Amino acid sequence: MLVLVLIVPLRVAIAAGWLLPEVPKGLAVLGVVFVGMLYVSFVAVSQLITDSVGARIAEEALSAQTSGANARLVHRATHDDLTGLANRALFHDTLEHQLARAHIGRTAVLYLDIDRFKVVNESLGHIQGDQLLHDVAERLRQSVRSEDLLARLGGDEFTVVAPGLDPGGAQRLGERIRTPLDAPFTIGGLRVVTTISVGIALSRTSTSALDLMHCADAALYEAKGARRNRVVLVDDSMRSSLSNRLKRENALRRALDNHEFEAWCQPLLDPNTREIVAVEALARW
Repeated sequence: MLVLVLIVPLRVAIAAGWLLPEVPKGLAVLGVVFVGMLYVSFVAVSQLITDSVGARIAEEALSAQTSGANARLVHRATHDDLTGLANRALFHDTLEHQLARAHIGRTAVLYLDIDRFKVVNESLGHIQGDQLLHDVAERLRQSVRSEDLLARLGGDEFTVVAPGLDPGGAQRLGERIRTPLDAPFTIGGLRVVTTISVGIALSRTSTSALDLMHCADAALYEAKGARRNRVVLVDDSMRSSLSNRLKRENALRRALDNHEFEAWCQPLLDPNTREIVAVEALARW
């Protein structure tokens, strides 16, 4: 390219030397060569700048794509694919974080379960069941406060981490979550009526996340055990009952491990003849 750039001006310079005798031909040739070299340098520098800008743009685009891909991976790792809500891992992390911030007040955990979802899911099919879960999640999302974390634990189980609530506020939040679910859903062209049960537990001093979740789960069991579509807040009597049951379960497990049970056989008598008619086997601790 340099040769071509120089040949044309050189011919012009030679012609100019003939036309302008007062200009030495050698000087004219050197001038044209110098101009040609400047032109070639300009083209080379321009190309270098263009390549550099293009490489920078490509690098920024690649960086943006990488950042976007990483953000999507992080979101998928902490959120439920079906509903877009937080998943179990993010729920646990948030609850632990809130309990560590004791100065903000008590933290409530609300366990939510769709009543008779299994019947709806088996009747309509899993695709329609997933649609119902998605629509339920949208109503729940609109019912919680901005500072609350709404999560899906799996299946038809949802949970809420709600900081800074007293018992009255926790009960009101539970009702605010439960009430919108009374309105029917339209799933696959069908009108579907479903309700939700809510169990609530409030943190205390030194309450662990596991204990709080256990209490909320027990409250949910109580809400579903009677007539469903209720909000039940764990009270002191329920906590005492749960504590006693847990102690009995642990004691029974230890007794099994330590072989503390004995088999006893007890005769059963006929009250009229006083004869042994059967034998009852008992396990005594």
